[in-house]
Amino acid sequence: MAAGRLRGMFRRGILAAALLLPGAAPQQDPRAAWLATHAIRMRSLDPADGDFSDLEPLKARIAGARIVLLGEQTHGEGSTFLGKTRLIAFLHEKMGFDVLCFESGLYDCRKAWDEILAGKEAWPAMKQGIFPIWMESRQLEPLTEYLGRAARSPRPLELCGYDCQLTGKASTESLVADLRALVTALTPPAVTEAEWGRIETFAKALLEGKAPEGEDLRAGKAALEALAAALDSPRFSATRPAAERAFWRQVLESLGALPAHLAVSERKGIPLADQFNPRDEQGARNMLFLARARYPDRKIVVWAASMHLLRAHPSIETQRAGFNYRGVRSMGDRLSEALGEEVFTIAFTTGPGEAALPWGDRWPIPPAPEGSLEDLCARAGLENAIVPVRGAGAGSPFAKPLVARPLGNSPMRADWGRHLDAFVFTKVAEPSRRRFAKEEVEAHRDVVAALEKAAARFRARWEEGNVWADKGDLDSAWETWREIFSPSPEAVREAEAKVRAWASRAAEHPALGYRVHLLYARLASERGDLDGAIAEVDRALAAYPEKDRPDPMVHGAWQHLANRKAMFLWDKSGFPEALAWAAGALAREPKFHFFHAVPWLERIGEDRGKRDALGSAIAGAYGKRAAAFPADAARVRKYAGLFVETVK
Repeated sequence: MAAGRLRGMFRRGILAAALLLPGAAPQQDPRAAWLATHAIRMRSLDPADGDFSDLEPLKARIAGARIVLLGEQTHGEGSTFLGKTRLIAFLHEKMGFDVLCFESGLYDCRKAWDEILAGKEAWPAMKQGIFPIWMESRQLEPLTEYLGRAARSPRPLELCGYDCQLTGKASTESLVADLRALVTALTPPAVTEAEWGRIETFAKALLEGKAPEGEDLRAGKAALEALAAALDSPRFSATRPAAERAFWRQVLESLGALPAHLAVSERKGIPLADQFNPRDEQGARNMLFLARARYPDRKIVVWAASMHLLRAHPSIETQRAGFNYRGVRSMGDRLSEALGEEVFTIAFTTGPGEAALPWGDRWPIPPAPEGSLEDLCARAGLENAIVPVRGAGAGSPFAKPLVARPLGNSPMRADWGRHLDAFVFTKVAEPSRRRFAKEEVEAHRDVVAALEKAAARFRARWEEGNVWADKGDLDSAWETWREIFSPSPEAVREAEAKVRAWASRAAEHPALGYRVHLLYARLASERGDLDGAIAEVDRALAAYPEKDRPDPMVHGAWQHLANRKAMFLWDKSGFPEALAWAAGALAREPKFHFFHAVPWLERIGEDRGKRDALGSAIAGAYGKRAAAFPADAARVRKYAGLFVETVK
């Protein structure tokens, strides 16, 4: 999956480019004026808005297309998911598109659709086949609900996938058994027992994310080809419909191609094209099978990353030193070459905001550079809009190369008419947010009750002497409450008062004292009070119980408390002060056994200077600790060795 993070902030320029004459109003950039006139303004991104009158002009733009490709920037923009869902509903209800193809497994999504047809609710069924990066997002829920309703209607929206990867539980739970059923559908079996053994070994390696090599690769692919050939035999024709046999031939081809992708997907130091192309080549083969053989007379919407859908990547100027698209050939290239104007490609782009994976931290999307498409759209007064590129004409912003951000929210210059047919612009990006089950929502409706439930669990572990008694915090209940309900500032203040009243009593228990102070630290940091947050973490460190732990690295929590303080210090005073405090505490504090380096490395990123400083300071601190606590020297040396390996 293609994703890019841009963490620097761009300064916006002055909005007027024209000469100001005495008493004259500033002239609008003609490109912004064109956008104000020609963009199709979307009333909202809300999938619940079923009045599609605002989207009616899109019909003329898409007329004649049988496949609409809907791209996204990084998989982290929840606002994009919502906008795509509303467009899908429009295409389904008003333009006759009735197949939705995801950037997920060809096999897995077929199994997911079978489960929906069998009556299973859409979300758990789709989760069997579609990547978690979408299925765990709250902003995908409207799509799952829409697809579930449509499945029970006279005009279903059929789900499928094009990816050669095995992307869900469907493959792990059913693929080998389904392959075996295919082999044994005939008597005698479709392939020899030896060939079946090679197929089984090959498939199990793929399910573990491993690329078969050497003789295992050659023999496995030969066995898959033998089974595919058997599907064309008269014996099989009598047992399986032609469409079913065609689907399985494509699955077998796709499985045979997957090792080429797995062999390079995580390899470092190779050209992007070598890493990217194998997956997209087979993805295009799968997509062409779907378009030409499985759904030859139907209209298809494709949901994927824009990286897979745009055309002619090598001519895009990335404007990043050492990074280019030389040699890249996407699925979009191959589809357009094969199907021409039957394919219509739409990429989302955005102004400033935030993005996030459902389970991860948010990252900022900075304001767009002056003169970029996104800047011009904002200056044209657009909130959410479809910007036509195909057929835009000589007076449009696309008459000359233009900076835009459809790929990773990174500014790139291109003649965009070569790469796509329309943009969807959103003025502000909202991050993807974690989906919560109904039971979890109800459990957090009363935040104090949720905190008490967590506290009861921690007290019970303490009383029974559980070695895992230190694991877990109270912050999570508060954070989940905020994430689910998006409370107003007034509601937050009211809830905080109730939480403090409860916490003042709960803190008396030894299992909860330090956890309460950590919760207070979070509350302070949310208010922007870093001094207060640091003071509360100091209280948490002081309240952390003195007791023997079998392995402090595994069973302790002091290292996490220490990192919380260090990150606050970093925010307040910078990296050097945070590192100096952490190294000093590790050298002298009896409770500080293990230094947890991962949060530091994630924040440092590719900054070699900071990475080296971290390695030197913490290695030195471990040396001082060994001298200060000679009885614990063996464990100190063990933890120091683990730190060195982690930093490497």
